[in-house]
Amino acid sequence: MVQEQPVLMCQKISRWERRLAWLNRELWLELMKKKRVYDHWKKGQDTQEDYKDVVNLCREKISRAKDQIELDVATDSKGNKKCFCKYISNKRRAKENVHPLLDEGGNSDNG
Repeated sequence: MVQEQPVLMCQKISRWERRLAWLNRELWLELMKKKRVYDHWKKGQDTQEDYKDVVNLCREKISRAKDQIELDVATDSKGNKKCFCKYISNKRRAKENVHPLLDEGGNSDNG
C-alpha cells in the first residue's frame, strides 16, 4: 500500500549555512552595531556623524571581505576548479528583468 511506504525527508538548512560567503561573524556583529547606532540616531541618542562613520566602516570592511574571497578563489582555482566554476556561475546568473513601464492607460512606454 502507498501509505506504508516511507516518506523522504529533506534536511533543513540553517540560516548560517545560507549566509553570504563573505559574511563572517565579525562583519555580522558590525552590521548589528550599525543597526543599533541607526536606532539610537533616530531616537536622538547619537549624531548623524556617528552613524555615517559606522556606515563607512561597514562599507570598507565588506569591500575588503569580498576582495579577500575573490583573491582566495583566484589563488585556489588550480587546485579547486569546482569552487571557481561555482563562483563564476553565481556571478553570471542573470538578474530578473524589469518589466516595461506602463503609463496610466496601460500602454508600454518604449520611448
